Amino acid sequence: GTVNILVLREMPPDGVASLLSSKDSLAACDVALFMYD
Repeated sequence: GTVNILVLREMPPDGVASLLSSKDSLAACDVALFMYD
């Protein structure tokens, strides 16, 4: 079997822009899902 890991991370509103502005921050992600509430 394959090991699958789900990581949930809550971010402050001002942290989203810095996350999306850097390609390296998302390089390890196969899938990224952003939910706004």
